[in-house]
Amino acid sequence: MARKRDSFYINSEGGNYEALKRGIQWLIKQCEKDGNQNAFLCVPTKQNLTGVISDTLGKDYTNILSKNNEARLPNNLGKLILITERSKNVNNSGPCLVLYPSSKLLNKIDSYTELRKVLVIPWGWNSNIQNWIKTWNAKELETNDKKNAEQFIKNPVVDEALRDLLESINTSTGIS
Repeated sequence: MARKRDSFYINSEGGNYEALKRGIQWLIKQCEKDGNQNAFLCVPTKQNLTGVISDTLGKDYTNILSKNNEARLPNNLGKLILITERSKNVNNSGPCLVLYPSSKLLNKIDSYTELRKVLVIPWGWNSNIQNWIKTWNAKELETNDKKNAEQFIKNPVVDEALRDLLESINTSTGIS
């Protein structure tokens, strides 16, 4: 029996600050919307908290998170719990932000049956990420710009023609 999970990803590569900010905004919004007490931040190892993540969250905050495996979320929402490849199992249904996952971390997250909302931000596109997207039928987390652009296409004939065109072209190479 398939588990019910809302799975998303952000189409990003490398240490993308904007993608990380969007991911954190998504996580906090899910906590506010669902009234969850806890949320999860998943990285392969604690060393991944340096660089882009500590620059975005702040060095003091990431130090607390690394030392205690948890930190307070803003606005008294609850805790942000750190999960790494070495973490023990988690039994909680809070939203989960997965940053730069390895195949081992993706498998660990997949084994957590209580998680109902997961957002993955990859470091690079590989078969593990593509398989995860396919397995969970993950949807790309859209930006407001993309949503607004879609609203401008009012003519169903134009909309269908553009969809057909995009399906026939490899958008990463431009070759059809």
